[in-house]
Amino acid sequence: MSKFFSSKITQNVLLPLTGFAAGWGIYQAADSQLLSDDSRRKISLLNLKTIRGVQSILPASVSEQYGYPERVLNSMIASMEKGYSEMEMSERVTFDEVLRECDVSEQICYLEEHATEDIPYFYIADVFHSWASINSKYYLKEEDGSSSVTQVNKKDFESPVLCKELWEKMKNGVIPFDVSVRALCLLAATNKKNARQIAANVRADPNDMLQLYTTYIHSLEEKGLPEGDTVPLADVAGSTLFLLKMSNDASSGFLGLRRGSLTQGVDRDLWCGNFGVLPSAVRNRTADTASAFAEALSEKLKCPVDK
Repeated sequence: MSKFFSSKITQNVLLPLTGFAAGWGIYQAADSQLLSDDSRRKISLLNLKTIRGVQSILPASVSEQYGYPERVLNSMIASMEKGYSEMEMSERVTFDEVLRECDVSEQICYLEEHATEDIPYFYIADVFHSWASINSKYYLKEEDGSSSVTQVNKKDFESPVLCKELWEKMKNGVIPFDVSVRALCLLAATNKKNARQIAANVRADPNDMLQLYTTYIHSLEEKGLPEGDTVPLADVAGSTLFLLKMSNDASSGFLGLRRGSLTQGVDRDLWCGNFGVLPSAVRNRTADTASAFAEALSEKLKCPVDK
């Protein structure tokens, strides 16, 4: 026995591992049984302040790429200093609130980090749903149809990474269609480079998006939710039409009527079955240029007046 404890393998490997395991077990027991909620809050607060301190001495480029937005850290620290626990924070702080604390460039960095994970976080759809919702003014009209929506070109929204990752995750079903199409529409509506990149995917086969939309509609019918699930159907339809309109403009530049435009390959049944006649609820949310695009294409395809 004495030889066992005096051996180099035991001293250098087994004893340290045993000590670590014992220490970890004691910590877990203390965390679950002995630490009060206030103690946990203080430890979490210390961790957040440590992260903030480390990021403050790192090069800005490193912090921006691998760290947390400073505004988000400050907001979480301030909330914990007021006495909120981690559990209360998770219940109180929504993704909407987290994203609103960031400027656009910080939002994009945060989203790119989530979009490029090899194994997507289980809440990835919630993150992009929140982002699309808080920025809906860029791609959807007000519910009463009173506002106008036009494509703009804002440098901060440019993100080849998000255009690529969102498109792939939409096609593969990683992010639900009613979330991904709104996020893609937002990217295209706010930056023309984004629009051109997305248009290249749409142009490869414009029926892909129409088929995804059709599958989405069928899933709503199966659930008995004809007006939409978490996201209103009118918002999804409006986003799909505006995205197709902007993709068409980036490809041909003339409302889908110029030769070589996206509309040359559109399946008549898919289009007419979904967008041949636009309900008033959809018109109220859809950009006027996208509604005009839909009318022109429906006329070109000779969609039945009565759906």
